[in-house]
Amino acid sequence: MIWPVARIVCFALIGAELWALLAGERQLLHLFAVLALGVLAVAWVLTDGHSGEGQR
Repeated sequence: MIWPVARIVCFALIGAELWALLAGERQLLHLFAVLALGVLAVAWVLTDGHSGEGQR
């Protein structure tokens, strides 16, 4: 259930990155890129149940 929401949010952030690139706003470009990666990381951890440490 989290992946459709994460996909929409990431597409919106990618659109914001494109806008920031075209507007010459490098700080916003980096902010939106980090936010998109953060959304993907949170979605992965929530669906997988763990971050990979301590697996047996």
